[in-house]
Amino acid sequence: MIKSRSVKSDDPTRTPAAMDPGAISAAAGVRPRPRRALNLVDRMVRVPIGFLWLGVLVLLAVPVMTYMTLLYWIVRWTSALFGRSRASRADRPDREERVA
Repeated sequence: MIKSRSVKSDDPTRTPAAMDPGAISAAAGVRPRPRRALNLVDRMVRVPIGFLWLGVLVLLAVPVMTYMTLLYWIVRWTSALFGRSRASRADRPDREERVA
């Protein structure tokens, strides 16, 4: 069985939200400080790798978005050419009355 600590006092300043300095600054509209300062390795290695990864994701995403957009318009144009449209749900011959 897991035991948890209970709150001993009714003081509103002792609640976890009131004790969190980030919650106080966020409520006041002040940006909270970062949890950890960036060191030299972070600035010289991890940040450039992050930007390179962002570039890789863009290079992968843009062609996929272009392809999907073109495919959407091609399907729309071909369905308009052949004049075959789907019957609406109300016009289908197999329409059944719903009870609920």
